[in-house]
Amino acid sequence: MALIVVIAVAGIWFFVAGRRQQQREAAQLQAQRENQERWERDHGAAPYSATTPQQIEKQQDQEDRSARVPPGTPQPSPNSNTNSPSPSVSLALIVGGVRSADGGPTQTLVIPHDTTQAQILLSLKDDSYPRYRVSLRKIGGPEIFSETNIRPRSTKAGSRFVFTIPARQLTSGEYALTLSGVTPEGGFDDLSKSLFRVEKH
Repeated sequence: MALIVVIAVAGIWFFVAGRRQQQREAAQLQAQRENQERWERDHGAAPYSATTPQQIEKQQDQEDRSARVPPGTPQPSPNSNTNSPSPSVSLALIVGGVRSADGGPTQTLVIPHDTTQAQILLSLKDDSYPRYRVSLRKIGGPEIFSETNIRPRSTKAGSRFVFTIPARQLTSGEYALTLSGVTPEGGFDDLSKSLFRVEKH
């Protein structure tokens, strides 16, 4: 009988002790939760939100790029191209004239309104002079330019001259590009008069 009473008392004691332990743990958790909420209110902490590692890496990358750019630096537009060349047009001619043997039409250099430069390429079939002279003149009008003692450029396709002219100096009409070879005595041999038309839009 005494043994049964001892076992019953021991069971009651373990039950009471276990309940007290659970109550103490619950009180500790509640205290920790209250302390955490108080700290967030005092320090203005933002509420927790689930963030994946990829989102964290993307956010850090954006912050690093922002830190490398000085404040106030304008950002380029996706469609902007700072290295875009000035609008230009070109016309290729061959020494000996641009009209075909059967009297074909004259070549035309079309210059749109936004063009700033015009290039004339004059190819040589026979580079037999040490120096050359070239003159561009509007038929019935003034001379546009002339150069003396010039040499053609050597390319895979042969020798050729490249003349760059401001588009504003050309008006609609007929033009003649005259090429002469400079002789050893200082004279000039006329080699070609290339005719072409300019149309400005």
